[in-house]
Amino acid sequence: MRINPVFNSGRFHPRLVLTFILFAIGASLAMLSWASNPATSNITVPGGAGQKVVVTWTGDIPPLVNGTSDCTKLADTPAADQHVSTVNVPAGIYNSVNAKFTFRIDWDASAGNDEILTVLNPDGTTLDSSDGGDPHEEVTATNLPAGAYKIIACGFISGPATQSYVGKLTIDTSAGGPPTPPPTPTPAPAAPGVPRYYNYAPPATIGEASGEPSIGYNLSSRKAMYIAGLQTLRVTFPENITPAGSVPAACDAHWDDVSYVVTKTKSLDPILFTDQLTGRTFVSQLDSVVPPASPVLIGLNSLMAYTDDDGASWTPAQVNPPDGSYDHQTVGAGPYPASIPLGNPVNKGSAVYYCSQAGVTAFCSRSAACRRSRFPKMREPPGPCARSKINPSAPSRRRAFSIHPLASRRTALSISPISVARPPAATRTLR
Repeated sequence: MRINPVFNSGRFHPRLVLTFILFAIGASLAMLSWASNPATSNITVPGGAGQKVVVTWTGDIPPLVNGTSDCTKLADTPAADQHVSTVNVPAGIYNSVNAKFTFRIDWDASAGNDEILTVLNPDGTTLDSSDGGDPHEEVTATNLPAGAYKIIACGFISGPATQSYVGKLTIDTSAGGPPTPPPTPTPAPAAPGVPRYYNYAPPATIGEASGEPSIGYNLSSRKAMYIAGLQTLRVTFPENITPAGSVPAACDAHWDDVSYVVTKTKSLDPILFTDQLTGRTFVSQLDSVVPPASPVLIGLNSLMAYTDDDGASWTPAQVNPPDGSYDHQTVGAGPYPASIPLGNPVNKGSAVYYCSQAGVTAFCSRSAACRRSRFPKMREPPGPCARSKINPSAPSRRRAFSIHPLASRRTALSISPISVARPPAATRTLR
């Protein structure tokens, strides 16, 4: 058997040389495309009170539109810039001092970009994220354990060019050990007619993010529908878990992930609305990109679907003609007035409205049939107080809801089982 040599007459084989070069280029890009400068750092908690230590780095955030306000899933990918800082903690140091950790990124405000900062713990879980919309983001924590922390910067609305930034980790120490927790107060007994609140948190496998939440309640099925980011959840309260009476009313609620493929893929803003007249729930994911990220995609409106059975099945809903709107979308519905008898078996007697903004101008559409491409455009004149918010006036029977984030950025529902004339409008922070 004859073995061909790697080189012949003093020359390398061209294919072997080309293969080696391409491999080297690909490996270099894979290693450097999401690394800051420097890529890593080391920092040690000072041994005394009143001291400060700082490490800094620079980086470039890739163009991206990310409606989740969280970079966790972009760790170790080219879609984000990343710095790894190893924190060293002397043994027993937190018995004598408290250490405040401040993770921060700053960028040039004139670029008009909105960036996100996420910090991952050494075990890969999310410490916290910051997405305030200012030309800086900051995550703080106290007395962190030793280990390598991933500090990830990604775009909320950023582009079309990369965004340069400066990153910094600061540790400030103060006197004293861990603070003594306050005593747990004795709860006062519930009096008849006085509001009482119950907290229902999802299990560890779902509801891990709470970006831009909204909630609806079906008066017929007595189930709540909840959305945050790309995940749509259904909440069955303990007294309604089947078979009836099998679970005490004081137990946890049951949470189901009922996300639909059309509305769990991409989003700039999530919104959910349940029509209490019909029990129909609408989910809308804003499918727009605002300048400077991509002027071509302005006004593509939303990916929308609705369900009549609390997420067991879904129907794609909106394919609205582009109207120039790209932010703060809202969905609402309400009965037609008696003088306009447009109710039918499809819309169940409710007119459905979709509104969105383009700067200070709001565009609204109404669907009479609740079918695809049935949203004629209406325009609200621009003004300093223009808002695309719809507050239906359907009555409520038993519960008032509020949503609050847990310390881990997950979500809990606070339920007040009282009778009210109408449900309080779900509060939503507009960016």
